[in-house]
Amino acid sequence: MAFIRKSLTVLLSAVASVHSLSPLPYLLVLATRKNITDPQSIALLYPSVANYTDISNYTDVIEITSGTLSAIAEDLVAGKYDSAIIYKSFATAHADTLDITEELGSPNDG
Repeated sequence: MAFIRKSLTVLLSAVASVHSLSPLPYLLVLATRKNITDPQSIALLYPSVANYTDISNYTDVIEITSGTLSAIAEDLVAGKYDSAIIYKSFATAHADTLDITEELGSPNDG
């Protein structure tokens, strides 16, 4: 019985650990290129993340209807847009180029 209890404890601990780590790559943020002081353009994967934040301050809203958040993030780093809603893990990995303007949570929270 002790062996089963210990095995169950180890298993539950492993599941809790994986569960606490797995959402991180999927957290969304509004990111802006560091060299932009007054962002005017924002790229959104439309309609998937269109209502995740207030975009009324942007004069140029680019609604991407096909593609991925990863592709939008690459284009953001390349200078195609001033800001975009992308994965937090990408923004963090490119902290030399991108600032996280707003944390938006997971796609399932929206």
